[in-house]
Amino acid sequence: MHLVTEDKIQRFQELVDHTTQLYWPEDDLANIVWEMPGPCFAGDKTLDQTIDLLDNRVSLYLNEQR
Repeated sequence: MHLVTEDKIQRFQELVDHTTQLYWPEDDLANIVWEMPGPCFAGDKTLDQTIDLLDNRVSLYLNEQR
C-alpha cells in the first residue's frame, strides 16, 4: 500500500495555491477529473498511477467527442 506522503501533500497544495482559474466546459469531463484524486489520497494508488489514469481517461473522453 502506498500512503500519501508529506511531499505529495505539499506538491498538491502548491498546485492548488497556484491555480488561478478553472474552466470546465463539460460536466462529464469535470466528473472524470474530480473522481480521480480519491484513491490516491486513500493510499490505494500512487500519484503517478493517478496521473496516468487521469491522462488516459481524459484522452479517451476527448477522442470520443470528436
